Amino acid sequence: MDHRKYYLNALEELASKSGGAMLSSFVQTIRKTAIESVPPKDKLALQHLMGDIKTIDIGSLPKPTGPGVQWTVESALKLLKEEPLAGRSLANGRKMFLAGLCVACHHFGREGAGVGPDLTNLGKRADYKSMLESIVEPNLVVSDQFEQHSIILKDGTKIMGRIVSESDGILSLMQSGFTPTKLTKIKLSDIESKEASKLSMMPSGMINAMSADELKDLIAYFVSQGNARHAVYKGPKKPNLAVKKMNIQLISASYGVANDSKKQMDVLKKVQRNIDLRDYDFAMTNAVAGRDPAPGIPKVLIIKYTLDGKTFTRTIKENARISWR
Repeated sequence: MDHRKYYLNALEELASKSGGAMLSSFVQTIRKTAIESVPPKDKLALQHLMGDIKTIDIGSLPKPTGPGVQWTVESALKLLKEEPLAGRSLANGRKMFLAGLCVACHHFGREGAGVGPDLTNLGKRADYKSMLESIVEPNLVVSDQFEQHSIILKDGTKIMGRIVSESDGILSLMQSGFTPTKLTKIKLSDIESKEASKLSMMPSGMINAMSADELKDLIAYFVSQGNARHAVYKGPKKPNLAVKKMNIQLISASYGVANDSKKQMDVLKKVQRNIDLRDYDFAMTNAVAGRDPAPGIPKVLIIKYTLDGKTFTRTIKENARISWR
């Protein structure tokens, strides 16, 4: 692993150098070949050097509605075992994936920053207890790929973080999963000691702002792998009484290509179902619609309704969330 980090880091630096007309192309080809040769088990630990890291603006993410709970593995496990997951909300599960800041560090499908383990197949490889332990008690098991190091400098300063690369006498350290592209540079000559830590970079309490229903929707999202046809989304649904009811009267709702009725579908019942459940914060997607009325073409939701006696007509881009007011 140390050799791979050194090699990929050297190639990244070399790609920025000036030289003959073909230098950059050749270096990128060598780098691509090097990345392709990395075993799957090592790829997560090398994401910085493979260019698969990004920073998510956590200030723009939604918040749980709550009321929050000081969840433990035991209390959350009891909740999930009371009855089978059914009638859950896919849209709210995705919202909790964002609101719980999971998206800031983890991939799920095409979303996420990729700092920590990929959660796309979490529901396949883990049971409820294992899921909850990794969420509620992140320090319980820390993979070697994601371990931090405690570094003490010769002046007594202590620094904690994950080592990204080490070359040319400089050690690059990621100190926060929320700002993965902001690296701390330390001269190797300034280091007194370096020791692997069993503390996870993931903070605890990430789900404590969520209500019981919100936690169920999050777990259902993982279990379903984001598949709207999964069994966890079937069965009776009940309105979320924790959300204040909005006085919305739906008039019409169509989804598809603007100004092309042949590539649109009526989604009034689909949208009305979310309104009845007080699930107001959702995005119109193919999954919500039940099918794709125009494959490969950007779509919109055209919706007309009254709110508190005032009539509104809105055109909302595919995957964008509805702003009712």
